[in-house]
Amino acid sequence: MPSQNVEEYIEALFRLGATEKAVSTGDLAEKLGVAAPSVTTMLKRLVRDGLVTHEPYRGIALTDKGRALSFSLLRRHRLSERLLTDMIGLSWDKVHDVACKLEHVIAGELEDDVYAALGRPDTCPHGHPMNVAEVAPDATLFDLPSDEPAIVTMVAEESADFLQYLSQIGIAPGTEVRVVERAPFGDVITIDCGGSSHTIGKDVAVKIWVRPKEDGE
Repeated sequence: MPSQNVEEYIEALFRLGATEKAVSTGDLAEKLGVAAPSVTTMLKRLVRDGLVTHEPYRGIALTDKGRALSFSLLRRHRLSERLLTDMIGLSWDKVHDVACKLEHVIAGELEDDVYAALGRPDTCPHGHPMNVAEVAPDATLFDLPSDEPAIVTMVAEESADFLQYLSQIGIAPGTEVRVVERAPFGDVITIDCGGSSHTIGKDVAVKIWVRPKEDGE
């Protein structure tokens, strides 16, 4: 079983997009908050173990083996978040950092047991699918046509401040939203959420994924 340190590197690479593109050592060091020499040392181990490829001046990419490990880690992270919200009662803005620690001990049969005990959830509390390989929803709130009702499916940003803000304006997975107005300049939209009107910027709206509301919902 990979060490916790190895798993943290692989998860960081996944979050930086290393399944689709090469990631620089500088970006990886910044993501993990470690010095560049530490990254260089770990990369030798990850290459040796067949988890990544590394070409100087071109970057780091996950191999198929590394991608499979990253998918497992993300699933365990999302299960940990669901465990913390559904069974422990933590709010969705407080679970990410705790789940980063818990994900390393939920493995093997324990992972399957937790999944079953939680009722086999489809997503984490932020709407990310348990099946990490699933494609993302097809539109962000910013892309939603005006006056078209939609349901929030996923929130891409998991920082506590961002999630607390969304809670204040009533947005979470399952919430019905509608764009009621677009400012002619400045990338600002006004939305209706639960009968309340809120003005938000593009930087917020592109992190909220939605699907069209279906008849009867």
